[in-house]
Amino acid sequence: MKSNRLFQEFIHTLLLLLAAFVWGMAFPFQSIGARYLSGWSFLAIRSWLSVIVMLPAVLIIERGKGHTKESRKTDITAGVCGGIFLCLASGLQQIGIAYTTAAKSGFITALYVIFVPIFSLIMFRKKQPWKLWISVVLCVTGLYFLCMKDGFAGLSEGDILTFICAMLFAGQILTVSHFVKRVGAVKLTFVQFVVEAIMATVLMLIFEQPTLTDIYRAMPALLYAGIMSSAVGYSLQAIGQKGLNPAVASLAMCMESVFSVIGGIFILHEIPSAREAFGCVLMFAAIVLAELPMPVRKKGENK
Repeated sequence: MKSNRLFQEFIHTLLLLLAAFVWGMAFPFQSIGARYLSGWSFLAIRSWLSVIVMLPAVLIIERGKGHTKESRKTDITAGVCGGIFLCLASGLQQIGIAYTTAAKSGFITALYVIFVPIFSLIMFRKKQPWKLWISVVLCVTGLYFLCMKDGFAGLSEGDILTFICAMLFAGQILTVSHFVKRVGAVKLTFVQFVVEAIMATVLMLIFEQPTLTDIYRAMPALLYAGIMSSAVGYSLQAIGQKGLNPAVASLAMCMESVFSVIGGIFILHEIPSAREAFGCVLMFAAIVLAELPMPVRKKGENK
C-alpha cells in the first residue's frame, strides 16, 4: 500500500517536472514575443488561445456527468480564485521584468518555493518534514547560482513587483492543491484560463493598444505560450498536484529555471557558465531529497 502511494507520488512529480520543462522551453519564445507585444496584450491573447484549445477536451470529459448546484459553485470558486492569482502573478512578472534584469526576475519569481511551505504552515497549520526545508534551502541556493550573476546589488521597483508576483504564484499553487481533489484537473485549468483571459483583456484595453501587425509577428511565440506553456503546462500542473504535498510540488515546478537554461542553449545558443551549471545540480539535488522516503519510526521506539 505504501509502495503504491510512493509510486503515485513519483509519477505526479514526473508530471510536474514535465510541466516545468514545458514552461522552461517557453522562455525563448516569450523573449521573442516581448519584442512585439506588451505584457497584458501577450497574456490576454495567449489565454484566449488556451481557452479555445482546451474547450473541446473539457466538453468531451464533462459530457454526461451530472452536476449539482453545489458542484457548479465549487467549480466556479476554484476557477475564479486560481484565475485571479494566475493573472495577477503573470501580469506583475511581465511588468516587473521591464524594471529589472531577467536573471533577477527569474530568481525572485521562483521564490514561491519558499512561500508555499510558509503559507501552508501559517494558513493551514500544515507542518513540513525537516528534509523539505533542507530541499528549499538547496533549491534557493541553486536558483541564486543559476540566475543571480551580479548578486543583490540594488533592489528596484521591478524587483518588488516580482517579489509580490512570487507570493501570488504560491497562492495559485495552494489554490490548485486545495480544489483539485473536488474539481477535475482539466476543468479547473480551463476555468482558470477563462478568468485570466477576461481579466487580462480588460487590462489590455485599458492600458495597451496592440496592432494586428504586432500580433501577427508575435504569433509563433503566442502559439507556444498559449498551447504548450498554458494549456498543456497548467493541465499537467493540476493533474500532478493531485495528492501531492504542495511544497514538494513547488520544488518540482521551480525546475523551470533549469529548463529555461537548456532552452537558451538549444534555441538562443546561450552556453551556461560553470556557476549556472552548479546551480542546476543543486536544484536537482533538492528535488531528489524531497522525494526520498522518510524513515518510519517503529511503534514503541524511544524518541
